[in-house]
Formats: sequence, structure tokens, C-alpha cells
Amino acid sequence: LLYDFKAVTVAQGWLMSGWSLLRPFVYPPSVLPVLAPFAAAPFFWAYAIWTLLGAIVLAGAVSSALNTQRVLAVALVLASPPAAIALIVGQATLLVGGVITLAVVELPRRPRLAGVLFGLAAAIKPQAAVLVPLGLVAARAWTPLEFSILAGASLGGLSLLMVGWRPWLAWLDSIGRFAEAIDHSPTLMRGGVT
Repeated sequence: LLYDFKAVTVAQGWLMSGWSLLRPFVYPPSVLPVLAPFAAAPFFWAYAIWTLLGAIVLAGAVSSALNTQRVLAVALVLASPPAAIALIVGQATLLVGGVITLAVVELPRRPRLAGVLFGLAAAIKPQAAVLVPLGLVAARAWTPLEFSILAGASLGGLSLLMVGWRPWLAWLDSIGRFAEAIDHSPTLMRGGVT
């Protein structure tokens, strides 16, 4: 039921009473190995840890990217409307944005680590990393490209071992239904902000 938008919305009804819009899950199954450890904790603990982890990764990445004004930059990033919304609803945006930022910072010094980080980000939220391969090819950064492919394929393979191939087919099918849902819901297109 992971890619049944109505079932996911109904399952979240206890948390979001009065919310009439769809709450689709459109992340690929390769995110499941990342999320699996959080399933062992009660919901609010898992939510708090997940959100805190994303904020810490993003704050650390922003801080490592700068030589001065680190505290101010981190505060501004975390207080920005997109970050605030991601903090409230527990989106993967903070974690993925932090991982990609850290990968860019590490690219000249540790290209293998940068590649692994790019691959991790793409396995979690591919739409956020869609231009990474193009950038790596343009920069002729072959080692990071290879390691990003290996990392992404590893998470994909692990998800296949965990849940099989059917969720992958369901995810591919959900992409078109998600685009259609956005076309028919201006509020969903704006991220649920009315």
C-alpha cells in the first residue's frame, strides 16, 4: 500500500485530522533501508530523531561550506520557510539537501566520499539530485560518478532484498499518478500550503 495515495492518506488521518488533500508517498523503494531503523521507534520519537538528524546534517554541511559567518548562515538556512516547513512535516528535504551540500564540499578533497553522498541523496530523493550526474560528467569527475552509482545501486539492491521488486513497479506506476494529482490540485502543487 506504500504507493496507494489514498491508503497512505487514510493511514495518516489520525495525525492530520481535517486534512482533505492527498498525502502521497513518492520516494523510491531505495529509501526504505534508510527509513527502516526508524520503524522500530514509536512514531513521535522516530519523527523527532529523523527531523533532528536532517537539521544536524544540513547545519553541519552549511557550516562546513563556509569559512566565516557560520552561525548566522546556519540560523538563516534553518529559519528559511522551506526548512521550517520540512522541519514541521518531517520531510527528507533537510537530510538530502545537507548530504548534497556536504558532497559538494567534499568533492575536491574526498571524491569517493562525495560520490557516496551523491548516491545516497539520489537513492533517497532522486528528483533533488537529478542534475548531479550531469554536473559530474561536465566536471569529468569520474571517481565520484562511479561511487555515486555504486552507493545508489547498493541501496537499491538492499531494498530489493528487503521488499522485493513489486514496490519498484508500484513506484514507477505512482510517478504518473503523482503528476496527475499535482495537475488536479493546485494546493498540492504548492506543497499543501493554502
